[in-house]
Amino acid sequence: MAPPIFGDEQINCGPDWKDEKDENARYLSLATPVGSYDLALVASRLPPEQAPDLVVCLIDASRRSMPRNLAAFKCPRVVLVGDTGHMQSPLMGMLQYLSSEPYHRIVLPYDRHHASIFRTAVFKRIHWFPGITFPHSDAAVRNARKKRREQILAFTGQVGKYHPRRCRLVEALKESGLPLVIRQIQQSQALQFYGESLVGFNASLNGGVNLRVFEILSTGGALLTDRITPAAGLDQILREGTDRISYTGTEDLLEKAEYLLTHPTRTSEIGLAGASWFDRTMNESRRRTAFHQLAFDGKDLPEFEFSEGEKSSLLFGGSLPRLVQSVAVYEGIQELHRVKETVRVAIDPSVPEDFSTLCQTLPRAEIRNAAASERTDYLATCSDRVAEQSRTMYADRIWCWDAEPARFEALLPKVVSAGYVCRSQVPALFEKMPSLASGGDRSEAQRSTGSSLEILSPSPALQPKESAALT
Repeated sequence: MAPPIFGDEQINCGPDWKDEKDENARYLSLATPVGSYDLALVASRLPPEQAPDLVVCLIDASRRSMPRNLAAFKCPRVVLVGDTGHMQSPLMGMLQYLSSEPYHRIVLPYDRHHASIFRTAVFKRIHWFPGITFPHSDAAVRNARKKRREQILAFTGQVGKYHPRRCRLVEALKESGLPLVIRQIQQSQALQFYGESLVGFNASLNGGVNLRVFEILSTGGALLTDRITPAAGLDQILREGTDRISYTGTEDLLEKAEYLLTHPTRTSEIGLAGASWFDRTMNESRRRTAFHQLAFDGKDLPEFEFSEGEKSSLLFGGSLPRLVQSVAVYEGIQELHRVKETVRVAIDPSVPEDFSTLCQTLPRAEIRNAAASERTDYLATCSDRVAEQSRTMYADRIWCWDAEPARFEALLPKVVSAGYVCRSQVPALFEKMPSLASGGDRSEAQRSTGSSLEILSPSPALQPKESAALT
């Protein structure tokens, strides 16, 4: 993926770049090691006239590029938090990293629905800027828009092990006989492909707003995308039925895809409305100006600003220990949500309501009250009821939210006797023994990268005092 352009003189750094200069011996890019590295040491190779006015780091849960020593830079420091919806411990790992580096601004381009997690972890300067990683110029956008379009569903991107739901939807479209065209092409060619297609198909990885949304919108293709939760922000910026069309499941996808392909005039109107929104909101000049205002002044575009209620709301009353344990469990539910079409989560009335709020950021999570005899993927309950519920409920995984270390030893044999093994003591997480758990969905989740059963223990770095620069 090409990097977004934030300045007239931009030096790109990372493990996939090499040391490169222009004809005037000015650096264009710098190579870094894979993983953690001292960014100040990397930047020390720059001549004084190329000292940065702004440092922008793009981080994701792969941990492939983890710049350190940000405090050495006296200019504004901004981090773009990439996908936190998959891979191993994506949120816990990100919280630990952000607590150890003094960024001035934390920007979420894709996963707005995780904003409350970062905000509660005493990172107050949280911003949402969807599409900020869009790397294409206005000229490229204009050149991609074609008046005559093929009546096809266009898709370019990954269809593999990280996207099991996307694979299922693609197979359903193929089996239906609808004209789905998938091309594995360079990002620079994607605009041309969408610009010559009537409909652009999108399926998010795990309930976020990905870059494909903006690539399709920019070219004037009608955006057909999966319905995600209000916390993800898509409803805030695009009108359903006017700027985009959303589907909720396989049958709904097939029905709406067929309608769009057989009503080209109406579909073209939707594509034009989406392109008009992009031209007003996300054109090259506005993106760049808005990002500078965010980076230097902390000012958001009105379209992307969090509500006052969101800004002041903290999960679990701001309790960091409660947040950390809940996020560790949420990560497991999120990973299962990536794999399964529906994740069933039973929650006992004793569990803090904010845990249900977290789960509701996943569009295909079914949240229900804990009740006997119901099959469920996760049960969240309390110490007083876990022994009984582990015997009477069909739960593949159980989280005992209030299990203190002093009571854990007495609690453990009661749950184990019901056929569970302990996966983690903090948080107190139990899993049904493999021979008793619910078949294929679990094994698929375990085989995937970032298994839902892997818990990243909180480190001492994740403390409020370490995040003072962000408050």
